[in-house]
Amino acid sequence: MAMTTDMGLCPHQRNEQQWMICDSILQELTTAAFELFRPENSIDDFLERMAMRLGNVVIVAVSLSGEKARLLASAGLSSGSRKLPLSAIELVQDRFPWPEVHRSDISSWTFDVTSIGLPRDLGDVRLVLFRSRLLKVSPMYRGLVERVTRIVCRAVQHRRVLAKLQESGRKYSEQTDLLECIVNSSPVGVMYVPNEGEVMCNRRVQELFGLGPRGETLETALSKMTARIETPADLSARMAEYSLLLESRMRRGTLPRGAAFGEEGIDLTLHDGRRLTCFCIPVRNRQRSRVGACWYYRERLERNHVELEHQAALEKERAARAASEKMQKRMHLLSEVGRVLISSLDHRQQIKGVADICIPEIADILSIDLFGAYGFDRFAFSAVRSPEKPDAPLFWMDISDFQLDMAAPVGPGHVMSAGVTELWPRLDEKTIDRFGLGEREKRALLALKPTSAIYVPLIARNRCLGVFTLASQGTRVYGEEDRLLAEDLAMRLSFAMDNVWLLRQAEQAAAASGAEKSVDAHDSGLQAQDAAFQMAGVSGGPLGDAIGVHPLGQPCGEGND
Repeated sequence: MAMTTDMGLCPHQRNEQQWMICDSILQELTTAAFELFRPENSIDDFLERMAMRLGNVVIVAVSLSGEKARLLASAGLSSGSRKLPLSAIELVQDRFPWPEVHRSDISSWTFDVTSIGLPRDLGDVRLVLFRSRLLKVSPMYRGLVERVTRIVCRAVQHRRVLAKLQESGRKYSEQTDLLECIVNSSPVGVMYVPNEGEVMCNRRVQELFGLGPRGETLETALSKMTARIETPADLSARMAEYSLLLESRMRRGTLPRGAAFGEEGIDLTLHDGRRLTCFCIPVRNRQRSRVGACWYYRERLERNHVELEHQAALEKERAARAASEKMQKRMHLLSEVGRVLISSLDHRQQIKGVADICIPEIADILSIDLFGAYGFDRFAFSAVRSPEKPDAPLFWMDISDFQLDMAAPVGPGHVMSAGVTELWPRLDEKTIDRFGLGEREKRALLALKPTSAIYVPLIARNRCLGVFTLASQGTRVYGEEDRLLAEDLAMRLSFAMDNVWLLRQAEQAAAASGAEKSVDAHDSGLQAQDAAFQMAGVSGGPLGDAIGVHPLGQPCGEGND
C-alpha cells in the first residue's frame, strides 16, 4: 500500500521517502481532478481512485441543507447503502448510516468543501474520508487532500457553467428553428436588413423577388427587387426615406399603432400585375439602439378588401345585437316592475315586488326611504342579497330611525333636499365620509360593502316623497345608462306611492262623511281606483308577513296602515 514505509530506514531517509510518495500521489490525483473538467468523466470514479491511492475505506460527498441531506458522490459504498435516507443532524454529529463504516477501527476526516470554493447554492457540502486507524498516515496528506479538493471545486463550477451554456444554446436553437418555421410559413414577405451584415428573408420574399435566404448585400437585393417592380421606379430612395421617417416618428413617440400593419407604407406594382404594400419596423436592441430594419411585403388582393368589409359588418351586427338584447332585458324589467306596481295597492307589497325583480338583476342592494309624506310616518327599509347564499330570500333591514343630513353637499340627504340624482360609479369610505352620516349610520352602510351606487329622488306632482337607492357589492359599476334606468324605476315607484296615498285620503274622507256617501263618492269619483282595487284584491298584511323577516307594518310607530 502507498502508506507503508520501511522501518529499517533512518528518519531522514524515511521522511524523504514519504515526501516522494506524497508528491507522486498529488501529481496523480491532480491529473485525475483536471480530467473532471470534462463533463463525461464521473466524480464517483475520481473518488474511487482517490480512495485507492490514499488507502481510504469509504469516501463520501454530502450536501446539508437545514435538516435535510443528500449524497452527491461516493466511493466504497454498495448500491443499497447509497439509497439509505440521510439526516443532516446525524451527519453533523458524526453518526453515519452506512454499514461499511460501522467498524471499531474506522476513523474519519471531514473537509468543509463549501469554504474551500464550492458555490453556496449547492448547500453545505462536506467531503468525509473514512480510513483504518491501524494504517499510519502522514499529516501532510491532509494538505494534499485540500489541494486536490480545490481543483475539484473549480471543475464542478466549470461543469455547471458549461451545462448552463449548453442549455442556453439548446433553447436558442429551438427558438431560432421555431421563428424560422413561423416566418417561412407566413403569407407575408419578411426581409431583415441589419445595419451591418447580410440581408435575410423568408420564402415569400424569395418567391416574389428571386432573392436567396441570406448571403446578399442590401444593394444586390434592391437591384433584384427593382428588376421585378414596375412602380415606383425609385424604390431604393423611397425605402430609405420611409425608414428614416419611421425612425424619427418612433423616436418622438408619434408612430401610429397601425403603421406595422400596412395602414402606412409604400405601394408596389410588379411587372406581372400583382400589387404589394411594403412597410417597415425599425429594430432596436435592449439599449434602445437601432440595429436594423424589418421590411414586410403584403400582397393586396380584392378579396382582402371584401373580407375586411365583411368583418366590419359582422362586428357592427354583433354590437347592434348586444345593444338590442340589453335594451330588451331592460324593457322586460320595466314591464315586470309595472306589473307588480298595478297588482297591489299596498305600498309594502309593491316595494317587496320591485326588490325581488331588481335584485340581483341590476343591483345587490335596494333601499327606499319615504320620509313622512302626506302625514304618514317615515317608512325606510333596505333589501340586501347575501353573497354567500344568492338563492336565499332577501334580507330586509329597518333603517327608519337612521338620521340623514339634509345639509350635506352630497349623499342621500342631499338627494332628498335638492331633488337631484347622484351617480357614484366608485363608492369608497372617503366618499361615504362626505355624506354627513352619523357614526351608527356610517357603520351600517360600510357593513354592506357597497362599491357603486345610484341615489334617485322619488318625486310626484313636484313634491319629493323620498329617495330610491340601487347599489352594487361586486364588480358591477354603474354608468349613465344605469342612471336613466334607475330614474325610470323611481318615477314609476313615485306614481305608485302617490296613488296609494291618494286612495287612502279618499277612503278616509269617505269614512268621515258616512257609509252611504262614501259608497256614492267612491262609485262616482274614484271608479278607476275601485276597479283596480277589486281586480287586484288588496292585501292589508304587513311586509314582514309577506317575506317572513320583520313585521314592517309599524316601523317607527303607529298609523302606517
